This record gives sequence, structure tokens and C-alpha cells, in this order.
Amino acid sequence: MNYLTYISFAVAPLLILACILVLKIKFSIKNLKNIRNAVLLGVLSVVLVFLASWAAEQKFQGNLSSMKRMVFYVFIVIAFCAELMKFLALRLSFYKLKNFEGPIEGIVYSVFIGLGYSLIAVVLFAFG
Repeated sequence: MNYLTYISFAVAPLLILACILVLKIKFSIKNLKNIRNAVLLGVLSVVLVFLASWAAEQKFQGNLSSMKRMVFYVFIVIAFCAELMKFLALRLSFYKLKNFEGPIEGIVYSVFIGLGYSLIAVVLFAFG
């Protein structure tokens, strides 16, 4: 692997730290428990997408030679499952909180769920 691959591994953790610093300084966030949980739920959603991908590969038995199967696998199995898992993590974990006040908090939590997802997904993508 070349050095750009290794540099790409550091992007998500650096973005997570930068976003936490911005939240602490600009918005004076004192409790980072929900942010930590959002990152962990993003990491967990990668595992669920990996299981969906594995199930689809078992169904197609690795035969993705036709364009229809490839489109189904990429857009339905991988992309839809990834976005659905991130949405479910936000909806089931943070939407029901008492201190969930509006769309800004939803955006903040969804950004951290996405960063947690990319933290693991980039490494899995690089190593196949």
C-alpha cells in the first residue's frame, strides 16, 4: 500500500477530534457522552452493513458478473443498508432523548455517527 492509503486512515479520527473541539469551544458542550455514543453507534453500523454484504454475497455466491446484480449489490445492499443503519442509530438512540431539542442536535449526532462509520469503513475498504 502507498502512503496515501495510510494517510486516509487518519482523516476520520482527526475530523472527530476537530468537531469535538469546535463543539466544546463554540457551543460550550460539557457532556460528551452522547457524542461518544454516536461515534460508537457509527462503528456498530459498519458491522451490520458488513453482515448485510456477507448475506448478499452468499445469495449471489460471488457471481456479480451481470450489470443488474452489480447495481443491486452496490446501490441496494451496500449503500441503502449503510444509510439505513446510520438513520436507525440516530432515530432509535437519540431522537427519544429528553434533551434532544431540534434539528441542529440531530445534525450534530448524525455527523458523529457518519464519522464513526467512516472510521472503520475506510480501513475495511483499504484491506478488502
